[in-house]
Amino acid sequence: PTANRTRFDHLASMIEQSKFGLVQDPHPQGGTLTTEFQRILRWEKDTKAHVDASLDWLRSRPDWNNTANLYWNAIIAYDPSSVHYQTASEFFWERYRKELDSWRDQPLWAYSLHHFGFNDLTVKKDPLNKYFAQDLERKGVHAYAGDVAPSVQEMVTQCKPITKEEKEEITKEIKDYEKSPKFKAKQNEVMGTAKIAAHHAAIVQYLKAKVLQPNWNILELGCAAGSMLNFV
Repeated sequence: PTANRTRFDHLASMIEQSKFGLVQDPHPQGGTLTTEFQRILRWEKDTKAHVDASLDWLRSRPDWNNTANLYWNAIIAYDPSSVHYQTASEFFWERYRKELDSWRDQPLWAYSLHHFGFNDLTVKKDPLNKYFAQDLERKGVHAYAGDVAPSVQEMVTQCKPITKEEKEEITKEIKDYEKSPKFKAKQNEVMGTAKIAAHHAAIVQYLKAKVLQPNWNILELGCAAGSMLNFV
């Protein structure tokens, strides 16, 4: 946690006063449920068979319309006594525990909230990601059997074409990012007019100490970074 007791007391008050006793940040990349499943496959976070099973089940639901709000599930702030939270979580776990489809929780959780009409959980002026620091050392590799490449070598030598819809979605994500404050902040960091963020400084220090080797060129570094992103 990076927030102090006073801020957490404030967060508790926000949860108590919220409509559903539940607060979450929106998914940082936005999109729809089908968009999220496309990202899951693109980054090989689950198998195509699992994703197809999830989509088949979701599309069979009477209220399916692909408009559910996506939330970031890394941090969920809730009141355990909230009937709304209990209802949504029981519905989610009833399906998830059966292990019939995707292991990824964000699409199913988003649909669970949408199913009960819990569609506005964000607190735009006080996002939850400001309360906690990300532990980069613990961010590991997800590996799933089936459709996932078993080695870095295989992943590096594979070229997987993407669909027209995926290209359009990537283009939209890029344009949306260019309009965001984060893009301007990155420009300022590169130009040296803004101080590099603390967590980025930690990444640079780690790369210098643990990863980078003498005489590497930019192409080797880029290829290494690109191949490892498939595991993140």
